[in-house]
Amino acid sequence: MLTSVAFLAFVYLITQAFLVFVLSKPAPPKSKKKIFVPQPKSAESLSAKVVALHLFPIKSCHSMTVDQLEISTTGFKFDRFWLLVRETVDDPTLRRAVTARNFPKMMTIQPSFHGDFLHVDAPGMETLKIPLKYNSTSDKTMRVRVWGDRTHGADEGDACAEWFNKYLSEQHPEEFKTYGPVRLVRHSPQEGREAEVFSEGTSNEIAFADAHPFLLVSQESVDELDRRVDGIDVDERRFRGNIIVSGLKEKLAPFAEETWNSCSIGPSRFFCVAPVERCKMTTIEPDQGVFDKEQRPLLTVNAKESNPTCFGVGLQHTKESEGQLVKVGMEVFVSKNA
Repeated sequence: MLTSVAFLAFVYLITQAFLVFVLSKPAPPKSKKKIFVPQPKSAESLSAKVVALHLFPIKSCHSMTVDQLEISTTGFKFDRFWLLVRETVDDPTLRRAVTARNFPKMMTIQPSFHGDFLHVDAPGMETLKIPLKYNSTSDKTMRVRVWGDRTHGADEGDACAEWFNKYLSEQHPEEFKTYGPVRLVRHSPQEGREAEVFSEGTSNEIAFADAHPFLLVSQESVDELDRRVDGIDVDERRFRGNIIVSGLKEKLAPFAEETWNSCSIGPSRFFCVAPVERCKMTTIEPDQGVFDKEQRPLLTVNAKESNPTCFGVGLQHTKESEGQLVKVGMEVFVSKNA
């Protein structure tokens, strides 16, 4: 009996010591899907030029086509900076992102910049004007979920919410019963989200983009997909890329950008961290905000020979690139994955 008691006491002491050891260890860092290792800049060679730039101030709404864009900590300044959210049933303190997957007519909502305001227009609606300046003392901050990430957004107020709820409830009365009502929030500078891929030397921070600060697509890839898809016109807007490039001296091979390791545009350097997974957003006609019943061009993307289900490449910028401008016509120097 004494032997059994002594043995149990010994096991108890060992267990307690182990628990103390485990609990005293620091928490492991947040896991990443991939650690990206760039090639040296000397490996890059002149390959392409920038032919178009697109900005998406409100996630899932229409784009702005511009001649130049400024790089900020989270990507291009004001890109995916505003987001529509709805209440979460199982947690009333948490708001969930609403996108054109829920309301495809969001694609017909057009943002534009006018002085110190973001203007928002839609068919049959008066212009909504939102101040660009962030007011940390008056803006109400709320918890927001974007895919698997939890972050915070600053509520833009009742007037903005009423504008979006009026338009979306009229355009999507049935869907609104499930996904409405909505509120508009802006990115809170106090708390950023980590990009999907970790890269040394980058800020690894995004606003409300899905996974990467930038998305690059080549015109040659778009043209090849358009050639393969019958019955609809396929243009770059379906893929919501920020940077559209094309071959400089000769055409790029279709989907070549998915093999790039890094690229430099003017004084700015980017790491091409991963091909971008695609979803039914690509099947929305960008001017009408209507899903294609035959799921074009997504089914063709899914049948690609390399990187099926992907189109374009996600980029991260080096910290030294913040504040620099990317302009249409700039040359693009590229290195490929080994």
